[in-house]
Amino acid sequence: MKTLFAAFSVATLTLWPFPTPARAGPDTAAWEPQGAVDFPDVKSGPYSDYVTTDPERHRVFTTMQASHEVVVSDYETRTVIATIPGFGNPHGVVYRADTDRLYVSDGAGKVDIFDGTHFTHLKSIALRAGVDGIVVDPGDKRRIYVANGGDDAGDPHAHLTVIDTDRDSVAGDIVFDTPVLEQGVIDHDGGALYLNLPLKASVAIVDLHSLRVTGQRKVPSCAKNMSIALARPWGRLFVACRTDSMHGTIVALDLANKAPPTVLPAHGWIDSLWLDNGRRRLIASSGDGFVETWRYAPDGTFRKYADTDTSIMAKTSYFDPVADRLFVSVPHLGFPTDYARVLVFSPAR
Repeated sequence: MKTLFAAFSVATLTLWPFPTPARAGPDTAAWEPQGAVDFPDVKSGPYSDYVTTDPERHRVFTTMQASHEVVVSDYETRTVIATIPGFGNPHGVVYRADTDRLYVSDGAGKVDIFDGTHFTHLKSIALRAGVDGIVVDPGDKRRIYVANGGDDAGDPHAHLTVIDTDRDSVAGDIVFDTPVLEQGVIDHDGGALYLNLPLKASVAIVDLHSLRVTGQRKVPSCAKNMSIALARPWGRLFVACRTDSMHGTIVALDLANKAPPTVLPAHGWIDSLWLDNGRRRLIASSGDGFVETWRYAPDGTFRKYADTDTSIMAKTSYFDPVADRLFVSVPHLGFPTDYARVLVFSPAR
């Protein structure tokens, strides 16, 4: 799966008055399971993609690629609220609470817009073939940035198309000299977007005012950079890289480019990377069945918690700092009662 969320993802980091976290260590749990919402009607298939939430109404949205649908569920009552069918290949999903609208990027070449209560289809915005993930600023959803074109469209250049969600129309387009884009993250205070270019093992820097690419940063010790998270208060940009199906790295880049990068060994097939800034935690979900969590100390060192078991191919997740929950999407891998589901975790105290 090629994804771009920010996810997700990620750029607006609020300092919450959480209790002092337990000391990190290989025998210390970072997460406590809070149950799961099962999706018994989702067809078998190895992939699910983005996850996002509406914490005010306790809703979680998951794009289930095998069933070509988005599942809406209540993570408090553990029930499925609705299923939105009819997608070619759903990838990104963004919910804008103030307008009660849901945006879903579809690999068939469009972004679909739905009413966020009854899930009535309102509009489709046509883009190029190969529509993939969405980059969004969690603190300002008036614009979303959608990956499209590139290799899936037979084009050597991938595009990041800007959609104005006040008008639900295209507001700009950024062209890249590479056919593949992956996840991005927005620096709200800096007016920039950092975007993974996996074929170059580098991160593009985009000025959000001019919509121009202003530079690139190489990511050392990285085979294929997929996920990304920004910690401006820590002065770090974290990039998750896949080496093979079982191994990867997370590279911590100094935003000021004055300190050498830190390279953390990680599991393989990482597809989501998040920050819990209040607890100073870095969170990664991987397709080999684990959530990995590190505590980033003020002296710049990292201590890893015990791995948290999830499920094979449960590589996408979402940490909601408002709900204070981690949601992990699990595809249906074919066993009759091994349903697709979303796993719910709370931070261990």
